Amino acid sequence: MIALAEAMPAERYDFKATPPQRTFGEQLAHLAEAHVRMLRPLDPGGRVPAPGETFEIDGLEVEVLEAERRRIHRVRIRRKLPQAIT
Repeated sequence: MIALAEAMPAERYDFKATPPQRTFGEQLAHLAEAHVRMLRPLDPGGRVPAPGETFEIDGLEVEVLEAERRRIHRVRIRRKLPQAIT
């Protein structure tokens, strides 16, 4: 995401492909917020979940598929279905 932000000249951050879309700068802010939300389950010490660990975010189940000591490489995200009423 940093490379993307640096590739666009600052004076073009107000670019929109079409009027109803967000500007480039607004899209970057939206992506940053989404990344923060996705990383919320990590503890304040910066622990990266190990492969096979799962956690929930906003009704989604996230399973870590590949990770290193300091970076998550791949995850699987599934929508959690409501529990059946019996």
